[in-house]
Amino acid sequence: MKRKKKKQGRNTKIGVYFFAFILGVIITSFILKGFTIVKNSRFRSDSRFNFLITNNKESSIISFLPQNHSVSVLKIEGNIENINRFAEVPLDGEVRYSLLDLKKPPPTLISDIFFALSDIKTNFTPLDLFRIFLFTKTANPGNFTVRSVSVNLDEAERDKISSLLFADPKISDERLSIEVVNATDEFGVGNRLARLITNISGNVILVSTSQKKEDKSLILYKGKKSYTLERLGKFLGLSVSEIKDQTLADITIRIGKDYKNLSNF
Repeated sequence: MKRKKKKQGRNTKIGVYFFAFILGVIITSFILKGFTIVKNSRFRSDSRFNFLITNNKESSIISFLPQNHSVSVLKIEGNIENINRFAEVPLDGEVRYSLLDLKKPPPTLISDIFFALSDIKTNFTPLDLFRIFLFTKTANPGNFTVRSVSVNLDEAERDKISSLLFADPKISDERLSIEVVNATDEFGVGNRLARLITNISGNVILVSTSQKKEDKSLILYKGKKSYTLERLGKFLGLSVSEIKDQTLADITIRIGKDYKNLSNF
């Protein structure tokens, strides 16, 4: 009888240990998944944050500015094959869903996206989408700026609107000089990047073409690291390197042949 009780007690302990082990594995997997979601988050709460929404017929670029909790919206009327070259602003992410009605007010549109998580195509994490939803819902109605552009609007007029909607106060305040060097065989690459940088308040002082073609793109800077340098490096996907030699600009971006694999300007 005692042996039977001991055996039952031993089995109970084994069952408890096994349950605790399984519970520990589940909790650990949730924690690791949470860390992964946070690590892969694209949402920026310390600077301007831009993202594309499209239903494959029309598109909108929505931009958040945390400093004053404002929302800017650029509605693009008509289908554009290359939205990056049309608007020339850095995009931190995108949402694609054919059933979206882009004519709805931004808060309603964002709500539709949030409640259709299983159907949309996006490179945002669920945490990103929740923070986007929360930012839009808590923004004052007077802090929304909406502009529309047609596919036929000329480049100069588009850039005027983009520089109004997507200006970055931090880049503007630093006012660092920027040089863009085209070290590829492709004509116009330097000017396209210069447009993008100017549209977010960057101070481009020179665009040039290098006689020596380079395979790898690179950002060179002098002095201390800055927000402008960090922002450029992040959305262009380029490594940065300090340079000790005397240069014309505070930041020099050398565009190599690999730029197409790194960014979409």
